Amino acid sequence: MKRAMLVVPLVTSLMLFGAAFAPAQASFQDDVINAATNMIERSDVPKALGTMGKSTGFTFEQPQPQAILCFKAEEILITGKYSQQAIAFFSLGNSNTVAQNIMQFKRPKAAAKSFAQLAKDIRKCNGTQTNSTQNTDGSTFTTSQVNSTGTLKTASAGGGKPVFLLNSVSTSGQYESGQRFDAGYTVYSLAKNVISAITHQPKIGVNLTNKTQKAVDQLSMKAAARWVS
Repeated sequence: MKRAMLVVPLVTSLMLFGAAFAPAQASFQDDVINAATNMIERSDVPKALGTMGKSTGFTFEQPQPQAILCFKAEEILITGKYSQQAIAFFSLGNSNTVAQNIMQFKRPKAAAKSFAQLAKDIRKCNGTQTNSTQNTDGSTFTTSQVNSTGTLKTASAGGGKPVFLLNSVSTSGQYESGQRFDAGYTVYSLAKNVISAITHQPKIGVNLTNKTQKAVDQLSMKAAARWVS
């Protein structure tokens, strides 16, 4: 499945990937400590977003592949040089997921520059993607994803107004195989030397409501505030 959002590996236990096996460096150790101290916890997830289950995924990457805003004719990436940390809470067998992706820059100025570019580039994600697949019985399954972006009215504790990417889906026919788009909602916030992305992906076939979007907005504000406290 192609997801128009930051993708978090879903694993069944707490794991550390990537440069964790590289020789220890002060900046790397600081980034790991900051991630472990400041990232969201399961208890932070609003009840409005549903039951997350007991599964947790965690990744840390340094140096990083650049984070993806969305997929269009080509991948639209978040610019700059940063390390990445991601944590996700989810249920096995259920795509209902809440995740936080953190992009840590060496300096607040670099984070602010990247966030300003992100706020411009995210508009490229607007539009509709549709895919049709023919099933073995000759019937057709069609799935469409409408991507819309915007800016929240309230500035985060880190300064600046967060921006969002909303993915809504519709389907027709019986799904058998092929590409299937998912609904989701991601809010990007700036906090000191960090860009924080909070993503909620509901159950397959379910779109977000105003209530669930507001819950993600509130969680994004809470998450960003931790990096400036």
